[in-house]
Amino acid sequence: MTLKQFQTPAICIALAAVTLVVFGQVLHHGFINVDDDFYVYRNPVVGRGLTWEGVGWAFTRAHAANWHPLTWLSHMLDCQLYDMRAGRHHATSILLHAANAVGLFLLLRRMTGAVWPCAFVASLFALHPLRVESVAWVAERKDVLSGLFFILTLWAYVRYSAERSWRRYAVVMLCYALGLMAKPMLVTLPFVLLLLDYWPLRRFPPSTLNPRRSTFLNLLHEKVPLFALVVASCWLTIWAQRQVGAIRTGDELAWSSRLANAAVSYVTYVVQMFFPRGLAAYYPHPADKLPLLEISGSVLVLVLITAAVMFWRRRFAYLPVGWLWYLGMLVPVIGLVQVGAQGHADRYTYLPQIGLYIMVAWGLADVSKRWSRSASLTLAIAGVGCLAVLAVCTWRQTRYWRNSETLWTRALRCNSESGWIEKVLGDFYYDEGRLEEALTHYQRGAGISPNWAGLRLNYGNALYRMSRLDEARQQLEAALQLDPKMADAHISLGAVLYLQGKTELAVQHFQTVLARDPDNPAALSNLGIALESRGQLDEAIRCYRHALSLKPSLTNARCNLARVLLRRGQAAESIPHYEQALYANPNDVNSRSGFAEALAQVGQLERAAAELQQAIARLRPGQEALAQQFRERLEEYRAGRQE
Repeated sequence: MTLKQFQTPAICIALAAVTLVVFGQVLHHGFINVDDDFYVYRNPVVGRGLTWEGVGWAFTRAHAANWHPLTWLSHMLDCQLYDMRAGRHHATSILLHAANAVGLFLLLRRMTGAVWPCAFVASLFALHPLRVESVAWVAERKDVLSGLFFILTLWAYVRYSAERSWRRYAVVMLCYALGLMAKPMLVTLPFVLLLLDYWPLRRFPPSTLNPRRSTFLNLLHEKVPLFALVVASCWLTIWAQRQVGAIRTGDELAWSSRLANAAVSYVTYVVQMFFPRGLAAYYPHPADKLPLLEISGSVLVLVLITAAVMFWRRRFAYLPVGWLWYLGMLVPVIGLVQVGAQGHADRYTYLPQIGLYIMVAWGLADVSKRWSRSASLTLAIAGVGCLAVLAVCTWRQTRYWRNSETLWTRALRCNSESGWIEKVLGDFYYDEGRLEEALTHYQRGAGISPNWAGLRLNYGNALYRMSRLDEARQQLEAALQLDPKMADAHISLGAVLYLQGKTELAVQHFQTVLARDPDNPAALSNLGIALESRGQLDEAIRCYRHALSLKPSLTNARCNLARVLLRRGQAAESIPHYEQALYANPNDVNSRSGFAEALAQVGQLERAAAELQQAIARLRPGQEALAQQFRERLEEYRAGRQE
């Protein structure tokens, strides 16, 4: 093999190796408490791995505001292979990103024959800090997976353009359909194919973009089957997002605000490409707070760049291709149809920014042709230095994704006035049991976003867990004033009222939820507790059984059901429920004590004594009175055994 023949495989190996090294630290990272729970670790269907039930669910349900069955199957396969070991899930994403970088290099090499500009584009794509969000966030598997099928679709199209046949076109259609099933953002891909027809495939004269030319119309007609897939994908996406109310209406966010933010975001992504500073996992939407000067300046920049690339299109055909690639691929996520609360996001640049990289790489290549050999060498060294700096920045940016605390603390430093970030950071501390820290962030968040019902709900739940019932009630009532239909707020407020001795009011809140949703397991379980306290044991048992039929993993309901059955004298029937509850939570002293009593009532005194001994061993300091009660019962069991 000659040196020239070795060049391409060497670049591929280097690209893959550097990508794996730069992102390799995520193998030791955990899941993030935003979206990773919905996508993986709290999703029971995904957590069971690849099953026929899961496949049907992936193709027929709208979950997490999207219809992307291939992404769900990818997560299911990871759970099948790795269970919930987060590092292994991250490994899949890194490998996909490395494959995309190598595939992009080979694709551009195939289309243009230029080795080093292609290598530079692929390296920028692989190593830029804006890629971190797509690679280091497990829930963004859809980015790297759709990227793989995006590149495969372009590969198939290049083969088809070289030798047209229905079989080759069928491969294009298949790859594209799979890409849309990974992430519907690929709806703009047919337009990218038209750009590639212009350059570098040169399937119609590069001297004009006049749509009246018959060649252009023929190429457009050729894409009609692909546009049919686009229509289907758009319909499914809108259906999925409306199912969960993810699309913000014109009443919530004015069109003027959307257009202004879109213009500013386009320029922001360009600036971040050259100066990737202050990158964060969340950027709040500015709504109507953008300065007029920033809006007008962004529009002017976009107009000037567009005019320049169109002026130079005959001499440098890659300029309009790269620029329109960038502008066009961002259209689905630029905020004209606003989904979510973010103003822009790093992950949205995963594929669109390739167009800008093409402009830079081929522009530098053209410049170097006019320079002396030594000047060109200096430019090449500068390019390598630029990539090295980007690799270091990416490695540093990846560190912030170690866990939810490091990620959202960083985001808060970059966006100090964000109620959303305060909430998700508070949620992390809440889940960790660090309630004082959670409360601090909920308080700040409520100060920034006082009309956010979800934040008030979590704020109230934190106060509830800290036994500050009056304050919890105040926050939960505020949440219901903002959103009277919020089921979780009704349930939490009912629980607070029950502890305050206001059982009738508590029951009303639980019944309000059940009137709208008779199969809400949390409301059923809490209603059972309230009914039990009023002595309505038969009704309480029915509530617990119904809740468990809907959600067998509801441990509290199972413990309560076992306790009521024991109280009713149905000790034998309570035993299996106690066993299942203790399997889920072995340290529940009350359940273990009840289990021991049930065993004693059916005559299994030796086993009852053993369970009560385990309960005593699990008591915490300060529970001496309860320990004494258990010891007295233990003596009774032992005495009964001797008799």
